[in-house]
Amino acid sequence: MSDQAVEAFAGVEQTLAAVEEHLAVFKQTSMEDFVAPLSPLERAKKIKDAEELAKGPKLALDKEASKRFIHNALSPDQVYVDAVKAKKGDQDTSAPAQKKDDKAEGKGKRAASKSSNKKNKRQRKH
Repeated sequence: MSDQAVEAFAGVEQTLAAVEEHLAVFKQTSMEDFVAPLSPLERAKKIKDAEELAKGPKLALDKEASKRFIHNALSPDQVYVDAVKAKKGDQDTSAPAQKKDDKAEGKGKRAASKSSNKKNKRQRKH
């Protein structure tokens, strides 16, 4: 080995010895003695935070998010089939009601006003 390599190893050994000597203080006394003492409230907060972290992440279920997830997980064909079935079910139940409503709608219809070409004053301006 060259002289430079021997000097480098000696320098590294000296550095490691200095680090070990510096860290020996922590072997003799606990780390808590070196940290500034905390108030009881701060200590309680740290304990509570440590307990929360130990429990793991919380699982919060969002009803709308779960519906979206399920809807997106289904294939488009299945969603379509479900929608057709629901529509058929709605038509079956509302068919008798539509016959009665047709007569009532005829009387209640209103002719289009003459001012339909004018902008509605209540319409949102863009």
